[in-house]
Amino acid sequence: MHYFIFLLVASIKIYLFRGIYLGDFNFQNTLLLEIGYIAVLWMVVEWMIPAKGKALYYMVANLLLSLVLVGIALYDTAFNRIPTAKLLIILGQLRTMQDSLLSLFDGRLLFFFIDLPIILVLILLKVYPIHAQKPFKMSWGLIIIVVAAGMTGWNIKQTGNKEIDDTLVAAKEEGLFTYETVQAFSQPMLHGGPYRTDQMQAQIDQHRYKKDKPTVQKKKRNLIAIQVESLQNFVLGKKVNGQMITPHLNQLLKESYYFKNVFHQVGPGNTSDAEFLFNTSLYTSDLLPMSSLYANKQIPSLPRLLQKHGYKTSTMHAGDITYWNRHKLYASLGFQHYYDRAYFGSSDPIGIGASDQVFFDQASVLLKEQVKKKTPFYSQLITLSSHSPYELPESKQKLDLPSSWKDTEFGRYLQAIHYTDQQIGRFMEQLKKEGLLKSSLLVIYGDHNAPMKDVKPVSTFLGHTYDEIDKFTVPFIIHDPAQKKGKVIAQVGGQVDMMPTVSHLLGISLKKNVHFGHNLLTVRKNTVGFRYYLPNGSFVNQQILFVPGAGFKDGRALDLRSHRTGAGFTPFYRDYLYVKEMGQLSDQYVDSLPQRTE
Repeated sequence: MHYFIFLLVASIKIYLFRGIYLGDFNFQNTLLLEIGYIAVLWMVVEWMIPAKGKALYYMVANLLLSLVLVGIALYDTAFNRIPTAKLLIILGQLRTMQDSLLSLFDGRLLFFFIDLPIILVLILLKVYPIHAQKPFKMSWGLIIIVVAAGMTGWNIKQTGNKEIDDTLVAAKEEGLFTYETVQAFSQPMLHGGPYRTDQMQAQIDQHRYKKDKPTVQKKKRNLIAIQVESLQNFVLGKKVNGQMITPHLNQLLKESYYFKNVFHQVGPGNTSDAEFLFNTSLYTSDLLPMSSLYANKQIPSLPRLLQKHGYKTSTMHAGDITYWNRHKLYASLGFQHYYDRAYFGSSDPIGIGASDQVFFDQASVLLKEQVKKKTPFYSQLITLSSHSPYELPESKQKLDLPSSWKDTEFGRYLQAIHYTDQQIGRFMEQLKKEGLLKSSLLVIYGDHNAPMKDVKPVSTFLGHTYDEIDKFTVPFIIHDPAQKKGKVIAQVGGQVDMMPTVSHLLGISLKKNVHFGHNLLTVRKNTVGFRYYLPNGSFVNQQILFVPGAGFKDGRALDLRSHRTGAGFTPFYRDYLYVKEMGQLSDQYVDSLPQRTE
């Protein structure tokens, strides 16, 4: 009796999940694609647990199923993809995101738990028997096992011949548990290696439209790179109630290069992946954060390249250095020094670290010490205060928001970005005072989009539906002391293009570094690929942003200028193949690199 009741309950839950999150309210698909797995698992409970209290064991198993479905749903809401079991190895790192994920909690998720109190009440009222009245016949159990196992085996076999780009489509067409099973036992297809730098770069250069030569600099300049948490492009130059959201960044644009069509390309490592992209011009993985997947590799990088030219290198982050495995990531990238919570302390905390005000004040002290050494330096600064869920102390909220946006997620985001902009302004004044703006290349860019559950206010703010173009564009600003007037660069680019562009302005060649990006100051045609927040094979070029479905033919496209949906994409099949090939080449190259020894 327990078996069939809880099998029915599980079927309803999975049906709801498929309908709400995969768009498939077809109960027949639930039975054919999903229930075989539950039928086998529930039979294990049926056979292994004694009759006494068996209903409670079923309830525990049922609760675990609900938690798994809710976890997948939350991850899908945050990252627009189905997580795999491989991500369990970074489960401990998600403690830095627990508030962000909880802020995405949807009331519909309560449906996955509604059966539990109902069954408990029925048990307490003795309407539902807590003990099985009759043991399940072994012969019937074996028949169920054979049929269920046959169904799951057939699904897995059929899946082996498919390659589906969008994980949501894969889970819908293959079945959620089949998708998870196949992914758990799959291995990344990495072939060849070790690669010679010239051989790998030759493969990449086959697709390049123009080879770049670095600008010749007579004097070495410092490099200060600020990676701003959740900074999106749409806030620049915008006002709220007549008040500029980012007045200091707006002022900087008047005397800097501003790349207005740069898209973030981070993977499951989010902020740490953005650090990797900026410092390597390599693609991130669609499997795991680069800080976990390749933490023990010796990766050719911007810090290592600059050290060969006499630079001292450091990176700064006010959080715990073990978050997202950064202590290993920084060693892998070759930074000589890193400064984290142990240096910045925990005074004036906002979110998971010291406030951006404390962070920039203490970073200024470190930079002053660098100047005294009279050697060029590269320092990367990672801000934190605008991290979701954007809970800024009221005393630091200086924007006068419309009443409809107060106490909303979007309103909190605007307040947090405005606060960080203020601190960047203060930091720049300190750089001017020390003469560092005249002797340094200052780079400011966003790491990734701002996670938000309700995007309706964003659409109202923009005057059009908030779409992938808005979501994935991040500011990329370079202040060159040799530049007298600001310049807007419309060329499409990605974070993989940042290192080639920066090294060009520093006058340092990447000839001996494998790099997948382009110098955005000179390239005239570019295609940028995505691998995680959008399905593998997604790309943006000068005309469209394309997102595949199961493959290219059932994809969709947005016009880059008008944001119009339904844009034609058939002529761009080569771009689709190109970004997939570049991602695979990057994986193969990084996989072939030696283990680090330092």
